[in-house]
Amino acid sequence: FGKSSFQNMAKGGVEVRGKLELNDVVICNNNTKNSGAGVYVANGGEVIMNGGAVYNNRSALRGGGICVSDATLTISGTNIYNNKAANHGGGIYVQNKSLVSLKSGKVTKNRSDANGDGIYILSADSQVKIAESFYLGGNDIKVDNVNAVVKFTGKSMKYHSASDPVL
Repeated sequence: FGKSSFQNMAKGGVEVRGKLELNDVVICNNNTKNSGAGVYVANGGEVIMNGGAVYNNRSALRGGGICVSDATLTISGTNIYNNKAANHGGGIYVQNKSLVSLKSGKVTKNRSDANGDGIYILSADSQVKIAESFYLGGNDIKVDNVNAVVKFTGKSMKYHSASDPVL
């Protein structure tokens, strides 16, 4: 896609089960009764986002902005803000052996009614890599399962349980 906008779609913005690259795309104002109101990538799918924004999306379950389930997500220069999940992961929800690389961009001002306003990781063997140039402002990261790995600019933090991080 070039410069495009996805908005006001009844079942969420973009659902991907293959490979999709989004350049300078805005995904906003979507609502879903499921997970991933803005972007839902699953079943071995891969999404590469360069620039653009994911904002003002609402999920009745998980991943107000983005839900990644057994899939790959790479973000460079994308702003993810003002999304809401009724369950976990207001900005980004990660589960089922997913790989998420946050190279640059921002996750800010997202909300969830449960945990992980910014990013929620619920999966054994999921990995989230966060580069130094990525900004996580006013939002938290919640890791809630065994063997999830979060890497911050070269440092690796492995969680054996939600309350037991090991550097």
